[in-house]
Amino acid sequence: MKKVTREEVASILVKDKYFSKGNYWLKIWQTLVALLGWMIVVLPFIWGFFPLTRPERAKDFSLYAFLSEKKMLYFLIGFFVLIFFSFLITSFVLTRWNNRNLYKKVNKSFEYEDEKLKKRQELLEEVYTERFGTKEERETVRFYSVSEEKNLDTTFIADLYKENGVELK
Repeated sequence: MKKVTREEVASILVKDKYFSKGNYWLKIWQTLVALLGWMIVVLPFIWGFFPLTRPERAKDFSLYAFLSEKKMLYFLIGFFVLIFFSFLITSFVLTRWNNRNLYKKVNKSFEYEDEKLKKRQELLEEVYTERFGTKEERETVRFYSVSEEKNLDTTFIADLYKENGVELK
């Protein structure tokens, strides 16, 4: 197995100048853009909730909460809370349902039959003993080089099983 060097890995991976050493102006610029983006996301919520939570303080900034805005905001809050819990319950129910079906399917299906498995193991052991020596020799040897004649074809095992009536499905 070939060892991979840092340079080879670095050439494969995606690099980001933001996380590399130096590049201070880039880091400052991207941080400011990110903060501005988050402010654009958060400010409308502050603008909407500030007059509702602190009406006396909001008057100093000429922010007033009208009845229609309050109704709309409470409706949106209720709507999003309802949607959140609907998604939460739906995802929980679907996950349980999927796990239950998977558990039933896994417990009922068998991937192999014991008799065929034993026959396959015996066939493989015979072939391995014939080509590569006894099991004890194979397990005790630290290094073993296989000659080209003894290499197995890609379909050898499937063909062996098919010839002996224990083919893979």
